[in-house]
Amino acid sequence: MTTPSRLPVATMTRLAFIRMLHQHGVDQSHLPSPLNFTCILTFHDAIEMFLMLAGEHLGVPIADKGGFVDRYFGGLHPSKDANGVALDGRNGIKRLTDLRNAFKHANTWPGPDAIEQSRADASGFFEANTPMVFGIAFDAITMSDLVPQEKPRDLLKQAEQCFHDGEHTGGMALLVDAFEELYRAHITSTGRRAPFAFGPNLPSAPREGEFRRAIGEGSPRGAHVVPKVVRELHDVSETVRELQAAMRVLTLGVEYHDYLRFQHLTPTVVYTADGGRHVYPPENYTPTHDDFAYGQRFVVTAALRLAQIQTHLSDALVRMWRTGC
Repeated sequence: MTTPSRLPVATMTRLAFIRMLHQHGVDQSHLPSPLNFTCILTFHDAIEMFLMLAGEHLGVPIADKGGFVDRYFGGLHPSKDANGVALDGRNGIKRLTDLRNAFKHANTWPGPDAIEQSRADASGFFEANTPMVFGIAFDAITMSDLVPQEKPRDLLKQAEQCFHDGEHTGGMALLVDAFEELYRAHITSTGRRAPFAFGPNLPSAPREGEFRRAIGEGSPRGAHVVPKVVRELHDVSETVRELQAAMRVLTLGVEYHDYLRFQHLTPTVVYTADGGRHVYPPENYTPTHDDFAYGQRFVVTAALRLAQIQTHLSDALVRMWRTGC
């Protein structure tokens, strides 16, 4: 077993990606058939990356040839190298490898029981072997290390600590803070026009009474159409506001239904003009560890998508959007 010590940043970052990939496989496994089939490939990829990283971390060379299970479980064994470890879960990974090969190379579809078993085998493998190889628990690996933006990354780490300490509502609210930081960076520009703002921020639709006063309800001319016009103006205003919000989220590169789930799982956080912050959780709010993991992964994905957008959006294109030329 490796001695518990501070791991290099590069190693922690790769472990963070492996954990995110494994969690992606877990999410896939809960999809309806046949969409859940791809979890088999994702689980296997995550495990292979882990085993490759384990060999590098322990300084144990892995043979290029041979069966997958024998190469890693045998190659990393202490009987082959003094720096090696006796990995747990060999039978489960053999089962997963056979399932993956049958699906990928023979087009054999996995059944519901196989999907359930693959999820259990993959999770058991990581939970047992991560402490053995790297000296840390698998659930202690923070996916926040993948976030390139400093402030959202710090907020995500604060959220993890807060949730871990039992302040579940506070931890979920910090996830909202982290996403809001990304969201504002996405739609804000110092120039005349932000590429992904879709116009200025729209407040909530005015009340119908305000519309009535604005169009002069007291005027006898056309008074009979006032209620209809008021209702339509209100509906159009509210619809445009919601469409603007949806477009801003979609151009961030995340699925809108994922965003809606994130909103559903997290408390409402209101930011006031004077810098205040107010958290309003739903009634009987009891977020689970799975809820937090989903919210964290959603924010990490949004952060990586934003970094990708910022990388590929050239300065010339930004200038074109800002000037309208």
